[in-house]
Amino acid sequence: MKRTYLMALAVAAFALSACSSSDEQGSTTIALIQTLQETIVTRSRARPARPALTRDLINRVPGPVLEVVREQSDGAPSFLSPVARRTDSGVGEVVTWTDSATATLTFRSDLLIATRGLGGDILSSEVSPSIAALSNRSGGGQRIHFVRAEDNKKRRVSFACTVADQGPETLNIVGLVVQTRHIREDCVAPSGRIVNDYWVDSRGGPIWKSRQWGGPVIGYFNIRRLK
Repeated sequence: MKRTYLMALAVAAFALSACSSSDEQGSTTIALIQTLQETIVTRSRARPARPALTRDLINRVPGPVLEVVREQSDGAPSFLSPVARRTDSGVGEVVTWTDSATATLTFRSDLLIATRGLGGDILSSEVSPSIAALSNRSGGGQRIHFVRAEDNKKRRVSFACTVADQGPETLNIVGLVVQTRHIREDCVAPSGRIVNDYWVDSRGGPIWKSRQWGGPVIGYFNIRRLK
């Protein structure tokens, strides 16, 4: 099974090396992500233990890669690549990631603001106070989500959040060692409480690891930036 896994990735990587245009490279990136996804899921079903990734396999995928695990699932990871980027009047860059199927996750400055294709999706969010608090490692404010309710209508969920620095942590992400600050965001509302955790690059870079709330239906995502 391990040999089949490596062979599938090697075939996809060979296809990548044959590409010459940006469109072809984008298509091959999606194909390689899909190969990685399907192989991992197949092996996870066959064996309880999650198969190990390697840094070499990750580096064969051009561009950034997210590993996403939904807590309310069988624990099989999804691998996402960015498909759209934009800036608007809000804070930070908005990036949409896909697993090459139908699901997408959208982030603003690495904070989850929307999901699609998962059921009970977050339709949109206002997280500017959270972004500012993360940058300052303290503070807080109001976090607002609009989620799809069971009657297919939009429901507003508003939280009062505070952010606190939990201290430095060294992460080893499949052989990539990064220095981070662990920042915790504690949010309360009449309907309940959520806690988001972020491991932010100590040098002012991206969020390398996080546990973020995806709405009352979806629950939490565990997210790692693999590269």
